Amino acid sequence: MTLNKDDRDSLVSRLRDLADEELLGVLQRVFTGRTLLGTEVPIVESHFFLGNATRLYENTPDGGQAWEPWEIHAIAYPDLAAYDADPDWFGFDYGFSEWAICSTCGIELRCNLKHGICPVCSTKVYLT
Repeated sequence: MTLNKDDRDSLVSRLRDLADEELLGVLQRVFTGRTLLGTEVPIVESHFFLGNATRLYENTPDGGQAWEPWEIHAIAYPDLAAYDADPDWFGFDYGFSEWAICSTCGIELRCNLKHGICPVCSTKVYLT
């Protein structure tokens, strides 16, 4: 399927207007089961996930200021089963302030809830 320019612009505008946690819920549904074109199943696995890159502007030892290196985090999907929640509930508007490292794949995670699911390997995680 290909969108025309007006439909694509409308879609982008609507997605930009979503709160972060609702955008995550929508993209989780979009990314589920989606792989990179050309993935050679069963010898290669790939899938899309939402991520975040963050860096700080910090004081340096010489008295100046500089950007620190980027930190990359995957955004964990809310574990709705842990909350006995409706599939259309996106969690709380706390921002993605909860943090953990996935015990299975080792990626750093952020989420807006304490109970999440790693978007890389599907391991359930507890974030603090």
